[in-house]
Amino acid sequence: FGRWYNYVWNFSEGFAMVRDKTKCYNFINRDGKEICDRWYNSVGDFHEDFARVENKNKGWNFINREGKEVCDRWYDGVLDFEYGFARVRDENKRWNFINREGEEISDRWYDTVFRFSEGFAGVIYKGKLYWLRKDGVLCDSETKKPIENSPTQMAESLINRLVKDVLRENRKPRYL
Repeated sequence: FGRWYNYVWNFSEGFAMVRDKTKCYNFINRDGKEICDRWYNSVGDFHEDFARVENKNKGWNFINREGKEVCDRWYDGVLDFEYGFARVRDENKRWNFINREGEEISDRWYDTVFRFSEGFAGVIYKGKLYWLRKDGVLCDSETKKPIENSPTQMAESLINRLVKDVLRENRKPRYL
């Protein structure tokens, strides 16, 4: 392997976690090559091609099989990918989901979120149970029909998408 590690875990999805003498973590592939340029304070196994990583000064993120960080944003907490989505928690202890591209699927943040099953995830929003579709649309808990947005909610959603576009691509928003 070419480098000494204090501990090496079992392989998961083709990668093994390793810890060095400073108690920081990385991953190696089956050839013994480290996949990340940086070392992390904590990591989790790969699930669905992504692994959780923590930088104690920034928070939690995910890396892909190439060792690249997936999200532009760091989170207060994250759970492993399941069915193509991961649950993420912000600094206010509210929850959302990210997709495989690292994008938050909803403009809303929820009190509690449950895993996806059959295209929907249960979410608690402002104390009430709803279903959330994989495209981020909030639906009634009984009928699974989309909740109609008020004009104010639609305007807030558009503004949030505009800001995300500008920040992500550093260019003029496509909506103007």
